[in-house]
Amino acid sequence: DRLRLLDAPVGHEDAPAFYLYELTREGKSQVGVVGCVHVDEYEADLIKKHEKTRPDKEDDRTRHVLTLSAHAEPVFLTHRPEGTLSALNAATMARAPLYDLVTYDGVRQRVWRVTDNAAYAAAFAAMPDCYVADGHHRCASAWRTGKALREANPHHTGEEDYNWFLAVLFPSDQLHILSYNRVVKDLHGLTPAAFLARLAAVGTLTTTSTPDPDRPGSIINSNAYMLEA
Repeated sequence: DRLRLLDAPVGHEDAPAFYLYELTREGKSQVGVVGCVHVDEYEADLIKKHEKTRPDKEDDRTRHVLTLSAHAEPVFLTHRPEGTLSALNAATMARAPLYDLVTYDGVRQRVWRVTDNAAYAAAFAAMPDCYVADGHHRCASAWRTGKALREANPHHTGEEDYNWFLAVLFPSDQLHILSYNRVVKDLHGLTPAAFLARLAAVGTLTTTSTPDPDRPGSIINSNAYMLEA
């Protein structure tokens, strides 16, 4: 009934290892632990969800994992802040990183290899749960893949790679929620004024001078209107 985190094997490493992954954007940083989480803990709701998933997207991602026999990208998980883990991270980050680069979008990314794997595993074993921040379909497809491969393996032991999937776990107090922008391409015969009137019928519509909402529950459109539910 506690989280297990497995040090992830990497092709060019002599042994499995955890990693720290730091992202710094506009002066704000978040540091996560890279490792593998167990499909059983997704099923048991120790890895908690907050979105429903679409069967067609689950099907597509499950086929992708089964075809590649690999997870192409980690799931973004978050957990409550934990002092022991923060101290471990500080000690790890006191060493020079393996990688230190700035990507095209201006985000600085640094990676460290963890040396005290047992201490990190124990820190996560003390946590009761974590939450999916991004990757609900990837989690669901990992669980479905694990279930399918278990059923197909008459010698299943529980130690196989398919019981785990790759994740990065960040403390919740370091997360920065960015705008999630979408474009309305077709008003389906409505004039812009009629479209805005429909929006005003379901929320409070006001003009704004910024492209970013300043609080939760707000939507900004390209004509600089803000809608609050």
